[in-house]
Amino acid sequence: MTGKLTKEETDRFADVGGIRIHYNEAGSGPVLICTHGGGPGANAWDNTRWAFDALAEHFRVILMDMPGFGESEKGVTRHGVPVDFFCARLQRDLMDRLGIERSHLYGSSAFSPAALRFGLEYPERVGKIVIQAYAPGHEPGLTEGIRSLVDFAADPHHANSDLTEDIAALRAEVLVVWGARDGMIPIEGALDALGRIPNDRALLWGGDSGHFVAHEQAEKFARFVVDLLSH
Repeated sequence: MTGKLTKEETDRFADVGGIRIHYNEAGSGPVLICTHGGGPGANAWDNTRWAFDALAEHFRVILMDMPGFGESEKGVTRHGVPVDFFCARLQRDLMDRLGIERSHLYGSSAFSPAALRFGLEYPERVGKIVIQAYAPGHEPGLTEGIRSLVDFAADPHHANSDLTEDIAALRAEVLVVWGARDGMIPIEGALDALGRIPNDRALLWGGDSGHFVAHEQAEKFARFVVDLLSH
């Protein structure tokens, strides 16, 4: 692949169960669906665009905005369904809409539970899973970053189901990525992830790496993800 992918050339929209979903797509081959975190202004393009080109050289990469974020439809009602169940089902329905039978998943921070829930609910349709700065059952405390999300109306952190007991049934291989200076979810959570998620490994960055390793360590992030998903 030559040149640098732009948002304009990769912008796509799809009606998924009556919900207008925005995504960016590039590349071919095995599918990798990437989502984003839950803070103000969060969207899949800004979360993963730094590694988009490198990933798209190996995979059909889809950067998916969840409802209420990016350019996807706002004001969507979940009717009491926990966020992880709701979004896992939405990812499945987007796959159906695009004719995708099976996909690898990357979930960042607040939407990592949705990626894990997808693996639990639709094991035959998932490859491997990459999550960032999330561990089932881990309570990071009221960090400065989390405090800012408490004031954000669309904060989904406390609207997920409790994955603590369910996660033992997950069969997909999982990679947990984390930055040592994460001001949102402290890196100590990585040990909780290793203790709770079966068939997982952790990739930790030191130095000044924070909450956005897909941006801060884009080249290495892409290289490790490509290696994991290709073997």
